[in-house]
Amino acid sequence: MSVNENGRRSAALRVLLAQRRAAVGERLQQHARATGEAAGLPGSYVGTEFAPTVAACARLYLDAMTSERPITRPDVARAIAPPAERHAEHRLPAATLLELVQAAARDCLAEASALATTPDQRSELADMGARLLDLAGHIGVVVLESYAVVERALFGSDRAARQELLAALLAGTAAEHAAARADIALADTYTVLAIDLGPDDAPAAPVAELVSRRRERVIDRALAELTGAPALLRFDGHSGTALLAGTADPVATDRFDQLARRLAPALDGAPYLGLIPAVARADLASAVADARDLAVFPRLRDRPPGCYRLDDLLLELQITRPGRAKQRLIQLLEPLAGHPHLITTLQAHLQHGADRQAAARELHVHPNTFTYRLNRITELTGLDPTQPREGRTLAAALTIHLLERPAPGDRAPATDPAPPR
Repeated sequence: MSVNENGRRSAALRVLLAQRRAAVGERLQQHARATGEAAGLPGSYVGTEFAPTVAACARLYLDAMTSERPITRPDVARAIAPPAERHAEHRLPAATLLELVQAAARDCLAEASALATTPDQRSELADMGARLLDLAGHIGVVVLESYAVVERALFGSDRAARQELLAALLAGTAAEHAAARADIALADTYTVLAIDLGPDDAPAAPVAELVSRRRERVIDRALAELTGAPALLRFDGHSGTALLAGTADPVATDRFDQLARRLAPALDGAPYLGLIPAVARADLASAVADARDLAVFPRLRDRPPGCYRLDDLLLELQITRPGRAKQRLIQLLEPLAGHPHLITTLQAHLQHGADRQAAARELHVHPNTFTYRLNRITELTGLDPTQPREGRTLAAALTIHLLERPAPGDRAPATDPAPPR
């Protein structure tokens, strides 16, 4: 406490400033949003990344000015390094971020100066200014170091060397020199991981590149945390492949189920992962093709996102291999072309088996209508889905149809009349 001009005791400046934290933080966020929008940054990015980073810096400044404990560079790194790396992934100029950080420091100091009305408070202000300068220096160093880390990982020689090594491994060519340039030891076996987000609305070119780079960095970081080693990753923003010095340990591979759930919010999508562990280097090319199918097939079959392994999709992988048998299975369902309601009826029947009531409820039709549709399938294809052997044949044909249809998903409304009851 200090004495003001009226002889009354005044609160310490740090106490007064602490009371203004919320107002100062909100004002700085508004300034950051306006700056981001003026720079043409996407609105969602400004609201979820840009403005909150400035607010985090403001909180650090206010903490430094109102706390008795000095804020160290490790403190700053924990708070600022993760968002700074995300800004680097978005290719936000470091100068833009640092200018806003400095503006936040000036605003905090101006707020404190306006509140300092007594000699003791002005003395406190000098100490606060010194703390503020130290903190601003820490933030500047952390921001620049974070940008350098991302630059090396995504755009620099480290990334190029890892891409070269990945290409050599997938091509089956000698990879020793590429491994030396990437400073990564070759493994005898690798875990092959395919990632698929499916198609989405394509944004404008500059934003699409930002999204793609950010997703690549998110996946790269998550894989490094999962395995404790750098991954060999190729990702185009929607799908990609990673090679990880692998293990067949089922406990270790179970972690990829958790990875799929963790990645979903960070990637703004529901990732499907295809996992094949312990693949010898000579078999990597074929394993990558299988892993991609493991990541794509579940989405086409309307299965939930997650991590899929060979045992989950053995039938689908086998019957979709090229050959005369596959072509014949495709031909079996050609009579149902133009009758999508019969396709969904066959799908429901195969899912529910003898429980015709449950299958009819799923399609929101009367059981008699459902039976009528099954009879139509028999008339058109010559195969009776209620007979075990013919039903298995239709199931195989349906699997190929669903996996190779142009666009998954929407079930068409019924177009057949309901039979008399």
